[in-house]
Amino acid sequence: MNPLKNIRIKNKIIIIIVLIGALSTFTGSFINYLYEVQKSKEQLVSNTLLQARLISEYCGLPLEFNYPDNAADALEKLRSIPDVQDGILFTADDSVFASYHRSGNAVMTMPEALKYQDNIFEGNYIHVRQPVFYKGTLYGTIYLRSFIDWESFIARRLVVTIAIIGIMLIIIFALASVLHRNISEPIVELTEKMNTVARNKDYSVQFNTSGSDEIGELYMGFDSMLHEIKKREFDLEALLESLRLSEEQFRATFDQAAVGIAHSALNGQWLRVNNRLCEIVGYTREEMLRMTFQDITHPDDLDTDLANVKRLVKHEAATYAREKRYIRKDGSMVWVNLTVSLLRDTNGDPKYLIAVTEDISARKRAEEEQKILEQHLVLAQRTESIGTLAAGIAHDFNNILNVIMGNAELLGGMPAADEKFTRRIGAITTAADRGSHVVRQLLSFARKADIQYLPVDVNDVLIDVIKLLEETFPKTI
Repeated sequence: MNPLKNIRIKNKIIIIIVLIGALSTFTGSFINYLYEVQKSKEQLVSNTLLQARLISEYCGLPLEFNYPDNAADALEKLRSIPDVQDGILFTADDSVFASYHRSGNAVMTMPEALKYQDNIFEGNYIHVRQPVFYKGTLYGTIYLRSFIDWESFIARRLVVTIAIIGIMLIIIFALASVLHRNISEPIVELTEKMNTVARNKDYSVQFNTSGSDEIGELYMGFDSMLHEIKKREFDLEALLESLRLSEEQFRATFDQAAVGIAHSALNGQWLRVNNRLCEIVGYTREEMLRMTFQDITHPDDLDTDLANVKRLVKHEAATYAREKRYIRKDGSMVWVNLTVSLLRDTNGDPKYLIAVTEDISARKRAEEEQKILEQHLVLAQRTESIGTLAAGIAHDFNNILNVIMGNAELLGGMPAADEKFTRRIGAITTAADRGSHVVRQLLSFARKADIQYLPVDVNDVLIDVIKLLEETFPKTI
């Protein structure tokens, strides 16, 4: 959770600057304090070692010639240094040769840890050890113990640090105030004006530039932005009006089109249908929107439709067109010419199908009638061909019959031979006459002769047929 979230920007700037300044000041002061303490320790060690080194130069000769009094006099010089509390001169075998003590709280031994290093700190005391050489020979060791008033030293350092922090805080607060006047106030003013613009939707507001710095450029940027927003708002209004008119035109075209138009989902669900499609299939718009195109497609045409939709989805085709059958609400069948395309989004993913449907039932009926007429025409042409052939045959047969009848008449005019011969001549004449009658029927079929309708005595026809059969077939049959 951000504790500064609901604080005004001018207060945020002051708080942030003060916090950063205070943290920087405290951090810097603390680091400086540690540095000063370490530096002071190093300085104390250096000074004490220097004192021990100077005293050791006076103690080399007494150690060589065994003059303890002279060594004690040299150590007594340490009294002029207030911090040195004890000074002890040890021989090479670590026995005390001479010593100096400022107070009764005397130390007669050297700390064990000092045997391995030249200085150590213990509480408020610093202990140093310095070897004593004379003419390059080690004769002993001098040990000094100095008092350090750390509490006073730390108190002084703390007072200085607190004073520095106080001065820095005052400077930081003054700097925050300056930054507030030059940065946060213009930003706050800019924010208030922007809120006014947002509330009133008035993009004609002008921002007075406060300078040529970044804040001034920000003001000019907002001026340019508002001008651009106003221009785009005008363009947007014009575009929306154009879009509204285009939508109205599209809706009118969609709804009043002379062909059926529909949008459907990939699963076949109708998304949008126009009036003409509803008229074609006999359903209302509300009923159609609760159905799928599979519900009204003839079962024999459904598999082909589904296969074509898959081709569109797989980019195998951009569109397809076919003739198919819909089943109307009353159960009747209607033929349509269907054209389908697939609309995709900007990513190329399928959105919905666009189908244009034309009622071709009248054309289909006309085609069926045309087909029947063509069949009749073919039949008539065949009949005419047969009639032509029959007429030719009839003419040829009629010529043959004329020869037969002529010869029969000649034979009939000859002196009678016997009754059987006369009867056979009569049978020939009768058969030829019947053949002539058949010729006339063939010519009538071929429309080559006029049709005459005459009364017929059935008894005479039967008698003639019996005579023909008796003379044609043997008696044994």
